[in-house]
Amino acid sequence: MKRLIIFVFVLVTAQLFAQINPVYISPVKVGNMNLQAGKVFYQNTFGGATNLPNLAVKFKSKEQVYSVFNLNSATSTEIKGTITNFQLNIDQYGVKRKKLAAFLVLPLNATFNIETVAGRNKITVSNIWFKNLPGDKSLGNRNIEAMVTSGSGTVFLKKKKNLKSITVIEKNLDELFSAATGGGMGF
Repeated sequence: MKRLIIFVFVLVTAQLFAQINPVYISPVKVGNMNLQAGKVFYQNTFGGATNLPNLAVKFKSKEQVYSVFNLNSATSTEIKGTITNFQLNIDQYGVKRKKLAAFLVLPLNATFNIETVAGRNKITVSNIWFKNLPGDKSLGNRNIEAMVTSGSGTVFLKKKKNLKSITVIEKNLDELFSAATGGGMGF
């Protein structure tokens, strides 16, 4: 009887501790970062369409905010381009650097697409990659899929370090596009 009471006490205690800090995560979505067909991409839609031809002219200017944008094509309904050497600001979110993945100190590179859909702007950032760490001898760069997804590339890794890193990337992309558009996209 004594063993049964101890067993029930341990079982109840274990169940209570298991519910203290639950991690609610979709295996294919963390904030605005999505995983589809093995590819990680950022996608966000904002109210109030910005004039895309005017935005393209801003992106072509040499102002500090726009220096990371390189345009490939621009029409009245769509802008396509690349983000090059965008240094993430990881210190402003109150997360210690040791709790984030090491690749976040390296510049981010990606392709982006801004399109007007039903009076709203939809931003998609894909093909996200980082340059190699200084001590890394491999020739290829580090793509985000290899660092934050499972071996099969079908779900995000549930390690806290990876989840915080994905969130920092998302917040930086939110701020980058907010600054680039003058905050006119609903931020």
